Amino acid sequence: MTRTVLLALVVVAAAAPAAGAAPVAGAAVPPGAVTERLLACHAGADSAARYLTVTASMRSLPGTARMRLRFDLYRRLPGALHSTHVAGPGLGSWNDAALGVARLRFRKTIANLPVPGIYRVVVRYAWLDATGQPIAGARRVSLPCFQPDLRPDLRVGALTVAPGPDPETRTYLVVVRNDGRSPAAGFEVALRLAGGSPPPATVPGLAAGARREVSIAGPRCQTGEPVRVTVDPDHRVDEAVEGNNVRTFTCP
Repeated sequence: MTRTVLLALVVVAAAAPAAGAAPVAGAAVPPGAVTERLLACHAGADSAARYLTVTASMRSLPGTARMRLRFDLYRRLPGALHSTHVAGPGLGSWNDAALGVARLRFRKTIANLPVPGIYRVVVRYAWLDATGQPIAGARRVSLPCFQPDLRPDLRVGALTVAPGPDPETRTYLVVVRNDGRSPAAGFEVALRLAGGSPPPATVPGLAAGARREVSIAGPRCQTGEPVRVTVDPDHRVDEAVEGNNVRTFTCP
């Protein structure tokens, strides 16, 4: 089994691959000469848990001296009309069979799939003669592998300012939400006030779809002053959306 890990991705525009066969000019490729199958499509909140596995095989044709096949990965975003070609280690390069081999089989796992996306693998097959010239070719497209974004998504909800222990302090009640599809591990909620920033509050975790009210004691804000609330300020949680962790309120 060959495993491909997408560490650095290079994406270029491409037409969406169509399922089925597209033989290259040359000798006719009889039915059953090539096979392709999507064996696994595994989704997960962590990138290491997101992978797909395909298998492909081809058999020798008359006049064949060498066979080869290659894998190309395409990603289509939900709602998009076209796919993009995803380049990574082990993709887009030919895998050659040894001379005289009657059948070539290959199994490939592609991991660390970015989310969200609908993935297909295009398998290309080529038969070469003794001089290295192509005598036939074919293409197969895998079934789709849908990878939803299962990561948590922390957001700032409402802010309520209540009296504090003394006239110069206030109790800031912040509602935080997890609008993602998986639980969030521990994180902090921080305040920035004109009169100073109190120590952040720690939230031990938040289930998917849950909300929690967090209490932070701090200096009294003046009417009209901004109160900035940041959830997960040190980016402990890998989130589906990182751009909605900050919200600014006006002191009542």
